Amino acid sequence: FVYGLLDALTDVLKLPREGPTFEEWKAPLFALVFLPPLALALLDPTIFYNALDYGGAFGVSTLFLVLPPLMVWGQRYGDEAQPLATK
Repeated sequence: FVYGLLDALTDVLKLPREGPTFEEWKAPLFALVFLPPLALALLDPTIFYNALDYGGAFGVSTLFLVLPPLMVWGQRYGDEAQPLATK
């Protein structure tokens, strides 16, 4: 996550990704990456718990509500369709 944001910021600011110019800008770039989440966490400490709650609910609903029907659909109507047998 940090490396992706650093690369994005160097692209936006048109800075080189290595060398002495990057070394001069390294501290401000890291500050731009870490200060916004830190400010959000200081303003509302529960915001990350809420985000984890929503993210977990989305993951669980995808895992248990979307994937099983897609797997059954693929098994029944896929390229190598075989009848489902239960005993």
